Amino acid sequence: MEKPTPRVNSATINNHIGHAVRVTGKVISMSGESAILEATDNGQIQVQLNGQSQWGTQYVEVIGQVLAENTLKEFTSTNLGDTFDLTLANKVVEYSQKCPELFV
Repeated sequence: MEKPTPRVNSATINNHIGHAVRVTGKVISMSGESAILEATDNGQIQVQLNGQSQWGTQYVEVIGQVLAENTLKEFTSTNLGDTFDLTLANKVVEYSQKCPELFV
């Protein structure tokens, strides 16, 4: 990725329709080619999986393109383990929105 991918949650993802973003969340469900994540602000985001997804933990970070309201098309993902502090991660999302120059 050449351009920075802003960190977003369910409240801010819709400000980036058509653009690449980074979402951290808890896997709520996976079915076929889609998954539902609980974002850092406890809202839900639907992820269209890329067909090569290897999600093996409860928490993941997904980089992808925002297609529509609360819908993300996965480019790549990273497993983050089975314990992760979503509240702390949400603070990072909030600060990255306020001071984007610090997160480039």
